Amino acid sequence: MSVILTIPSILLKVPNVFPTISAVINVSPERYIWRIGVALASSPCMLEVLIYYSFFKRAATNIIYRGLNFLVALLLTMENLSLIGLTFVSSTENYSNANLISIDSFLSYKLATMIFLNLIVGD
Repeated sequence: MSVILTIPSILLKVPNVFPTISAVINVSPERYIWRIGVALASSPCMLEVLIYYSFFKRAATNIIYRGLNFLVALLLTMENLSLIGLTFVSSTENYSNANLISIDSFLSYKLATMIFLNLIVGD
């Protein structure tokens, strides 16, 4: 829907009534408010890693399950930290490495989680 509404405004050179978040947080006070909000929202994400790890630690009966559980927790931590890093890097700076780490850790985390849960449920 947004693509349909965006294309005519670009072609007709209609002014943007509602600016994007990146345009709004480019000025000084809003940037810091946004960063404080992200910092406050990231603490439950890190708590989720600890809860997830400790919950499945009880289900991990052998060394392979424990190692896979640790890998899943590590990948989720990497994803959360890279997303926090992407937030604190301004849009004018180069953030391609943090973006690649975020995407790679997300996909690896999902794959490792599916393998881990399949092994636990299969037993």
